[in-house]
Formats: sequence, structure tokens, C-alpha cells
Amino acid sequence: MGGDLTGRPETPTINPNAASLKHTLLGPRHTDTVTSTPATGALVVGSGVSWTKLPVGTTGQVLTVGNAGALGWATGGGGGGGAPTNAQYLTLASDATLTDERVFAHSARLAHTDGGAGGNYTLDLNVSGVAAGSYTYASVTVDTYGRVTAASSGSAPVAPPAPATTVVTETSYGQTQAVGIATTYAREDHSHGTPAVPAHNTLSNLAWINAAHTGAANAVAAWNAAGAATVVQATTDETMLVRRAGTLQWVPLVVAMSVLDGELVLEGGVLYGTSATVYTGTII
Repeated sequence: MGGDLTGRPETPTINPNAASLKHTLLGPRHTDTVTSTPATGALVVGSGVSWTKLPVGTTGQVLTVGNAGALGWATGGGGGGGAPTNAQYLTLASDATLTDERVFAHSARLAHTDGGAGGNYTLDLNVSGVAAGSYTYASVTVDTYGRVTAASSGSAPVAPPAPATTVVTETSYGQTQAVGIATTYAREDHSHGTPAVPAHNTLSNLAWINAAHTGAANAVAAWNAAGAATVVQATTDETMLVRRAGTLQWVPLVVAMSVLDGELVLEGGVLYGTSATVYTGTII
């Protein structure tokens, strides 16, 4: 026995067999237990009456408290109160003592901080490289994960042209189409209008005057082959207007007719009557 015993209430005693003991356990208040060379991992436990040696358990066993407070070894997960080895743990690395663990492997798109044993394992987003801030007229690039990977401010859009304040009036037919070069734009409800309805001259203006005629009775205004206005005047009664030799003329009506009282005969491609009576007079 060694050490300073000053002030100790116990009266130390010397075990006469101490020289032959491998080791002495506990304190002077209890009966010493002499054991042979102990196995690695063995424990000394109290039974409530005496001290006994608890041999080391097998690999994976845990020390548990049983009935009446008795200590003993139990296989993990076997109901002895220890953590089961077949639970689905989420670990940072595989473990030979576990059978159903899941190794956590984070994506390279996530940043992580390992706080070590007893600390926190923290996940965060990786920095995208895009500067934080506001962008005007921005050009933005987004990847398949919805992350902004590039951004830049752009130029302000060109101001739109002002609406036109005038409209070209259409006053004649046959105008050539043109794209135009004006920078103004036409309003939705704009209209170019249409040419005025031509004021057609009356017959007196077109024919009578152009033909130097006053428009007397029994006259017809006409245009000849050259497009000039002329007047065809009926000078006698019982005449009709016909085209002859390319011009309009007044000619007398037929003044005689024949009534067929025989039969028609075809000779040389022409039909002839075998008998006819001629009546003179005027057809009105």
C-alpha cells in the first residue's frame, strides 16, 4: 500500500499475504478480492453481497443493467438496451459493426461543413458565382436545376416611334405601292380615304356639246370607232337605227312583206318559198 494516509479515518491494515497477491481491489471498507491474472476488458462488479469478476464480453456486445440491477453483457439490438446494429442509420462512412446503415453522400452542388463528433453536419448551397444584386434589362442564364448561373445588365430598349399626325390622302387611281421610310406608325383607326366619286358629264356634255349639237329631238348620241363623240340624227319618219359599214345609221323600215302560202324548198343551202303573196305598205 502506498500514498499519504494522513487524515484518513480508516486504520490501515497490512494483508499478510500481500506479497503473493497479483493485485488488491477496492478500499479498506470492503473485503479485498484476490484474483488471478485478469483478462483484458474484465470488470469487477458488486452483487450486493460480494465483489465478483465480470468477464469481458464478445465483439458488438454492450454492458446492460438487468433484473435487480445486475450488470451483464448483451448483444446490441438484442433487447439489452443497447443501440441495435441492424437499424437503418444515416452515417458519413460505412461501419463494419452495422448491417443496414446508409452512407450519406451529398451532391457536389451542395456545400457541407462537418462539425466533428458531437457537432453538427451542415449543408448549404454552393455559391453560383453570380454577383448578388439587382440587374436592369437583365440577361439571365438558368441551368436545369433552376439555378441562376450567369446574369448581366443590358441596354435600355429603343423608344417606340411616335404615331403619325398626318395621313396621305388617296386622290387618284393606279398609284404604285411603296414600303415607305417613315419612322412614325399609323394609328389603328387611321384611314387613307378614297378618291371622290367622279363627276360624270351628262350626255349633253359628252355628246351633244362635243358633237356641236344642241340635242334636238330624234337624235342619238354615239361614239365612233375613233372614240369621238358623234350624233346620229333621225331625219325622216319610219326609220330604224342600224349598224352599217361600222357606223350607226338611220335606215327606212321595211315597206313590203310577203306571206308564205306554199311550202319551203331547200336549194343550195337556202330555203325558198314555192308560193308567196306580197303586200305593200308600212310596218309600224
